[in-house]
Amino acid sequence: PDRATLAALGASSGTRRKIGAAQALTLGLTGSVTGLLIGLVPGIAVTWPLTNTPSFGDGTDSLPGPTIDIPWLALAALVVGVPLLAALAAAIFQRRPASLTARTM
Repeated sequence: PDRATLAALGASSGTRRKIGAAQALTLGLTGSVTGLLIGLVPGIAVTWPLTNTPSFGDGTDSLPGPTIDIPWLALAALVVGVPLLAALAAAIFQRRPASLTARTM
């Protein structure tokens, strides 16, 4: 419906393609950032007790506390890469002309 309205107002196919790509980028960024934040909570919650070494008080434990290593570079690549790929796909595959509807009375 949005593409048909824009076409009726005289927007070019390039403008409609850019709007579709911007919508895909916004939705992808929102989803990936939300997914990252929601995924960190259970990830840390599971990792914390699994990597926590018990302290016996006699100095035999080699690691003080839990070991949590978050792959920030890989996560940043996913948070940025997936929305960019979605925007690119939306821009490339939005080639069909918008269907204009006529009002009949």
